[in-house]
Amino acid sequence: MRLDVSTTPRVERLTIPRLDALAAAAPFDAIVIGSGMGGLAAAAALARIAGKRVLVLERHTKLGGFTHSFRRPGGFAWDVGLHYVGGMASGTQPRQLMDLVTGGDVTWAPLPTPYDQIDYPEWSCNAPAACPPAFADSSSAESAEDDLDRRRFDRLMSRVARWYGLDAWARAVPRWLSPCIRVAAGPYGRIARETTSAVLARTIRSPRSRVALASQWSDYGVAPASSAFGVHAVVMESYRTGAFYPVGGASALVRAMARQIHAHGGQCVTGAEVTEIVVDAGGTAIGVRVWPTRRPPNAQPTFLAARRVISDAGARATYTTLLPPAARPAWATHLAREPQGLSAVVLFVGLSSSPSTVGITGENRWLFRTEDHDADATDALLAGHALRAYVSVGTQRDPSAATAPPTAQVLAWVRPDAFDPWRTGDTPRHDASYLELKARITDALLTLVEERIPGFRRLVVHAELATPLTIEHFTGHAGGACYGVPATPRRLSAPWIGARTPVRHLWLAGADACSPGIVGAMMGGMFAAGGVLGPLGFVQILRHASANHAANDTHVRSLSVRLEEASHVDYTPVYH
Repeated sequence: MRLDVSTTPRVERLTIPRLDALAAAAPFDAIVIGSGMGGLAAAAALARIAGKRVLVLERHTKLGGFTHSFRRPGGFAWDVGLHYVGGMASGTQPRQLMDLVTGGDVTWAPLPTPYDQIDYPEWSCNAPAACPPAFADSSSAESAEDDLDRRRFDRLMSRVARWYGLDAWARAVPRWLSPCIRVAAGPYGRIARETTSAVLARTIRSPRSRVALASQWSDYGVAPASSAFGVHAVVMESYRTGAFYPVGGASALVRAMARQIHAHGGQCVTGAEVTEIVVDAGGTAIGVRVWPTRRPPNAQPTFLAARRVISDAGARATYTTLLPPAARPAWATHLAREPQGLSAVVLFVGLSSSPSTVGITGENRWLFRTEDHDADATDALLAGHALRAYVSVGTQRDPSAATAPPTAQVLAWVRPDAFDPWRTGDTPRHDASYLELKARITDALLTLVEERIPGFRRLVVHAELATPLTIEHFTGHAGGACYGVPATPRRLSAPWIGARTPVRHLWLAGADACSPGIVGAMMGGMFAAGGVLGPLGFVQILRHASANHAANDTHVRSLSVRLEEASHVDYTPVYH
């Protein structure tokens, strides 16, 4: 049976009367803390597959986490964190799962090929396939050698990525089942736990090729000398079938998943700040304590009961803040001392005309002033000199935004602690020094972009800079960390990574349940939902996703035949 989910669901902000109504409606089959990609995907899967009554609680005024969008006067609009997504080619497993949780209501537009253009001071390359190309100063023998190395590296990356996915699944199932999955994963765990630089040094002989193949480390936020090769492999492998962008932008994903949740009896509520996961004396999660984000005087938190709890707040917040001290695992103190991941400064710009006038046709531009990926660029950027930046043009990738005012984003990674003077102490966050710093960073980023893409700066008619303080304020992630627990080799062995938790009936969703990125966060949500459904719950989800895909394919083929018979004209079938 096909549900009518054509209307946008009403999302209510939490108030005291609304809180009382939710308490009266409890217990819920599941409460999801946070509405990022992982949380919404988990909720939509449970609602659609098992008819679970799910409540999603979001502290912000909008659903979506890093997948929400915002607007400014003049019609300018930006996605906060979604720039491009891998694995969305029709028929792939990630696409089947995405179609399941969105009801097939999201269409994916491919980015141009090449989708990544990578620019260094003396050379450049493209991705996929042509990165790295045969360089002009290479002999034919060197080119052949480099090509051989690349093919070996690709095979190794595919095997390690498969190992990583199965290991993430093994971390979601009961411990008695984990060894069976890990046997199927094969003997690639040791390589996955090496650094990306170490694997490149051992497998790629050309120094320039090693630099090129590590260039996209921003997709998971850890430089090659510190990142786990397993994370590099799984993220890069997701783009094997191309890069895609959701038609309608990131908010189309949020709306589609919210529709699935509401259509099956669930609810999504914003302005709801969960301050505690309630655990009973037997060590079982039984609900949450929640406040309205805007707390009235003398208010008290309200207990909302649930049969299962899923946290999309990240491993650090879940284990060190949301769980009461008595319920925290012994290793939570070690997690609290783990270094924070990188944060970012993001320059949101509105443009007077299409970026195509300066040569950008929808691809990403990766701009580097140094080949040293591991050099800390934070201090130079704060001083007004950008060593690297990433340029994304969402409106050019979205067919539905063809007539919208063009926008772009320029992103650079920074250490969160560099902004501590404006986070604590006597210096107000928005004092003159903070505004001067933002202006200096803005100028540094635009200078680098103009240097490599001449004419870009003259198109800019609106510019505003988000800092780690901005990200921390809107997401609740300490330090404004963008990708959860850093993707270092330690992450792959840490007990705090994975959907399964030591607390009964509590599951972790999002990037820390699987891997960084949109697809990684969604898969984390799938593993959490699978855990709620039982030991083989993820298999159940895969079967539903495959059946849903087959049904949609049958519907599209049937529709194609009817339309061709009726009109004899070409058309593009669309999933419904």
